Amino acid sequence: MTISKASKKDPIDSFNKVNIYKLVNKRLGGVLILVLTIIGTSSYYLEQHRLIKIIQDIAIQRANQYVTEFGILLSDQQAVDNGSVQKSIEKFAESDTTFTVGTFVSVFVRDTRGKVAASFHSDKYTTKIVIDILKQSTQVSDKTTEMTVKQIEIDSQQLILLSFPVMSKTNVPLGQAAILFLPTTERLQLIQTNTWRTTLSAIFIVLVTALGLYPVIIRLTHQLSLLSTNLLIANLQTAKALGNAIAKRDSDTDAHNYRVTIYSVRLAEAIGLDTKKMQGLIKGAFLHDVGKIGTPDNILLKPGKLTESEFSEMKNHVGHGVDIIKNSSWLQDAEDVVLHHHEKYGGNGYAASGDKALTGKNIPLAARIFAIADVFDALTSRRPYKEPFDFDTTMTEMEKNVGTHFDPELFIAFQSIAKPLYSTLANRDDELPKDILKEIVQLYFLNNMEQLL
Repeated sequence: MTISKASKKDPIDSFNKVNIYKLVNKRLGGVLILVLTIIGTSSYYLEQHRLIKIIQDIAIQRANQYVTEFGILLSDQQAVDNGSVQKSIEKFAESDTTFTVGTFVSVFVRDTRGKVAASFHSDKYTTKIVIDILKQSTQVSDKTTEMTVKQIEIDSQQLILLSFPVMSKTNVPLGQAAILFLPTTERLQLIQTNTWRTTLSAIFIVLVTALGLYPVIIRLTHQLSLLSTNLLIANLQTAKALGNAIAKRDSDTDAHNYRVTIYSVRLAEAIGLDTKKMQGLIKGAFLHDVGKIGTPDNILLKPGKLTESEFSEMKNHVGHGVDIIKNSSWLQDAEDVVLHHHEKYGGNGYAASGDKALTGKNIPLAARIFAIADVFDALTSRRPYKEPFDFDTTMTEMEKNVGTHFDPELFIAFQSIAKPLYSTLANRDDELPKDILKEIVQLYFLNNMEQLL
């Protein structure tokens, strides 16, 4: 948490342009892929739909020319029975039914009796599938009042099915007709070409726009990273000042805060605590006794044993600590340690005044981790009333409280890392704990740009 004048620029310098580029490329790349997918897909299908609609409109326009003729013939049932309608259909088939966009390949007409008045099929479209489709499309119904258009596929060919009622001049239903229209291969290829051209044009525009905005985004992201880093550093410095202030008032040294925070972090690392929870643990461990600012001097600095009423007042520092940090949104995740760092696994500890003591796994994980680190540092440190314990004595004393004060599983994990911690940091109040904690802060707070931005 120490940030000297010489090192103030270090965290900011770590956010060099390479890191900015990586972050922007990652985020912009993800957004760009999403936008290109949406724009490309939308452009493709919209343009294809538009061009197919043009063909459909031409087919509908041509088919409507025969609706009137079919109506005149269907109005006379004798014309149906004597084959006049069939002859008209055959004449229709022999006429100019091929256009630049496609060909009518099948026609099917029923009268209001449901009788097939006439039909025509080109050679390739005399199959049962085609006939069944046309029959189904010409089922006479009073509800059928408008032309319907469907795009269907038969033998890997795209066709347009037109179904429409045949009406008299007085708008009386006379029957139902269905026409199958086959767009030309050239027209379909043209549609495909134009569709891809439009799609690629849309993608190109998006890419050009993104490339144009890229330098602006890089610059703004770099500025934002500087502001975010400076704000984080300010928060860290405030936390450091607050923690050191109470440490100086309580014990005339701030080394305890550094050591106990390092011990907590190393135990948390041993059990794989994630970065977000690690940040809350670090803040809480460093500020665990911040509430002692509200404890009277005659109690806080009393050299002898506290009376029952004095100890009751001392316990209020937990609640004072929560009151102090609750107005800072940045310190909210420190509450688990500040509020519960005097809880004991067996339920004999305490939290804020009026709160029921927690037991076992109900105690927040960060507080259970800190409890082990706090006692380890207390036993291995020199205090006005005691000399520091050696490592073996410390571990023996702590083992007596496993299951009552300490989480058994966490204590097992701590045993595997305790010896190196003791050798490196026990009872040290020089610059080493501060340097180690500075590296920890860099790792868990300052190296994650995505979190800052």
